[in-house]
Amino acid sequence: MEPSLCNGTLDVVFWALDGLAGTAILAGNLFTCIVLISSPALRKNYMNVFLLSLAISDTLMAILVAPGLAAFCDRCCENTMTKHCWVLTSVAEISFLAVILNLLAICYDRYMAVFKPLHYNLRMNKQHVLKVLLLVWGIPPLVALGRLTFGPSSNAHDNLHMNLVITIVFVFIPILILVLVNGMITRAIRKHRQRIHSFKSEIFSETLTAEAAREVQRNTWRKRRSGTMSCVLVAMVFVCCWLPRAFYNINFTMNIPPASRPLFAKLSMLLVLTQSFLNPCIYTVYRVEFRRAAKRVVEQVIARIQSALWSLS
Repeated sequence: MEPSLCNGTLDVVFWALDGLAGTAILAGNLFTCIVLISSPALRKNYMNVFLLSLAISDTLMAILVAPGLAAFCDRCCENTMTKHCWVLTSVAEISFLAVILNLLAICYDRYMAVFKPLHYNLRMNKQHVLKVLLLVWGIPPLVALGRLTFGPSSNAHDNLHMNLVITIVFVFIPILILVLVNGMITRAIRKHRQRIHSFKSEIFSETLTAEAAREVQRNTWRKRRSGTMSCVLVAMVFVCCWLPRAFYNINFTMNIPPASRPLFAKLSMLLVLTQSFLNPCIYTVYRVEFRRAAKRVVEQVIARIQSALWSLS
C-alpha cells in the first residue's frame, strides 16, 4: 500500500473483525463436520459428502486465510509480514480454490439429481464421488505450488498476469456456472411445485392407497427440495460474497488505484470470510434432518458433561 493510504485505525478494526469471523467460521464448520460425520443417515447421502468436503474447506478458510492473508496482507500499512505476503497468498489459495471447486461439485451433484435422476442413481457411487473429490482437492495444491515456485522469481508483470488468469478461471467462470445452473434448478423446482398444487384436487377422488402413495412421494420430494434449495442458497451466497473480491483482484491487476481501495479490499475479504460462516447457518435453517442430527449431537455432549460432573461430585 502507498504511505498516503496508511490508516492504522482501519487496520485494527478489520483485524478484529477478521479475527471474529475466523473464530465463527472455525466453530460453525467444525460443528457441521461433527454432525455430518456422526449421523449415519446423513453420511449415506452423497450430497452430504460434498457438503462435508465444503465444510472442511471452509474450516481451512479460518485456519489459513483469517490469521494470515486477511490479518497481514490486506492491511493499509506495511508490517513485518508484508514481504512474505506472496507465501501467505499461495497458502490461502488452497482454501479459496477448495471452496470454489467444492461448490461446483455440489452444483454438479444437484444438477444430476434434479435433471437426470435415473442417471444420478446409477452414476453417483462411491468411486465416482471419490474421483470428484480427488479432483476438487488435487487442483488447489497444484495451483498454490505453481505460485510458490514461480512467484518469487517472476517479475511483477507476470505475477499480475497470473492473478488475472486465476481470477477469471477460478472465480468468474465458476460464478457464471453457478448462477446459470442454480437458476435452472430453481426454475425446475418451482415448476414441480406448481404441478403438485395442480394435482391436489384429484387426490380427494382417489383411493386411500393411492392417496397415501402420493403423500409419500410428495414428502420425499419435499426432503429433496429442501436439500437442493439449501445448496442453491449456499451457491448464491457465494456469488454475492465473492464478486466484490473478484472485482478487487481485477482492479488491482489492472493497476487502477481508487481512493477507497484499502477499505474496499478489507470489506471484500470480510465478505469472503462471511460466506464461509453462513454455510452452517443455511443448513440449520433449511434442512430438518440436519437440525435433528445437530440436536442429537448437542444432547449427547450435554449428557456427557453432566455425567462427568456427576462422577466428580
